Order: sequence, then structure tokens, then C-alpha cells
Amino acid sequence: DQLGQVRVLRAGRSGRRGRLRQPGRLRALGHHGPRVSGDAPMTRVLKGRAVIAGAAEGVALVSAQPLSLWGGLDAATGRLIDRRHDRLGEIVTGRIFVFPHGKGSSTASAVLLEAIRRGTAPAAIVNRRLSPILALGSIVADELYGRSVPIVVLPRVAFEAIGEGDRVAVAADGTVTILA
Repeated sequence: DQLGQVRVLRAGRSGRRGRLRQPGRLRALGHHGPRVSGDAPMTRVLKGRAVIAGAAEGVALVSAQPLSLWGGLDAATGRLIDRRHDRLGEIVTGRIFVFPHGKGSSTASAVLLEAIRRGTAPAAIVNRRLSPILALGSIVADELYGRSVPIVVLPRVAFEAIGEGDRVAVAADGTVTILA
């Protein structure tokens, strides 16, 4: 698979939550639209780049907006607190947090570090663009506490395939699987 290719596999469970935000190749493969009775839902495998290797699984919390964790995440509670952010009030703890990229202050590393220490960090972060500041927080947490948050960067088409509420698994090689 090349970076950004999506491989579709059959799975056994029925029902799928989430949405495809932009039409594209997945729509042509039957991602949306009526299902034929007895048709199994599809598991999608997205190929990305592991910035911080690790494995995690959880429910996707998807945002269309970049976020600075400094002033955007309460490390004590795992709650998003940026008043201008589209996911204000949501809890990231234990979820796969999918957002375009980090922004702003280098202090975001310290906020992620503290969230990891407290156990309020996301299970994994999936971005569209590399955020070195977020990676630094996860690297330092691994050095200090022996725990980190996996961070994966996906190309646009793959990134946009993840919908709110999807069950997602992140692998150490950068593979992101949307579980049916």
C-alpha cells in the first residue's frame, strides 16, 4: 500500500456510526448509501506515518479545527477548554483524538506531558499535518514516565475517512484501522 491508499476489508459486525466528510473513493466502494440485506460492514485500513509509535484503540473524537493544547486542554480533566474550538467541552481521555494539527505555543508539549502523567490524555492522536510540539510532549512523557501517546499523521483522503464515533485502532507502524 502506498501512503494514503485505503484498503477495504469485510467484517462481521453490523451497524456503522460516523460519516465521510467529503465524497471520494470510499463512497464509490459503498461506504455510504443503502446496504443490501446481509451485506457485511467494512473495516477500513488507512496507511499513515507513525510520528510516535505505539498501539491504541478507542472511539474517535473528530475535530475540523487545529488546536493548541496550551489554553485548549485542561490536563487535570482531559476536557477541551478553548472557547473558540468546535469541540469545546468534550473529553479526550481514552479517545482517539483526530484533528488537523497542533498550533500555537510550545507550552502545548507541557500540557500533553501533564495530561499523560495524570492519565487524562487521549489514547492516541491522529493528525493531518505533523505537529512537532505535540510529538515532543509525548517523547518527554515516555522518558519521564515510561508512557506516551501514539501520534500518527495521515494524508488528506485517509484523514477525512475517520468519522465521529468510529471505533479506531492505531498500530505502531502508522496503520489506522477503522473497525466495523
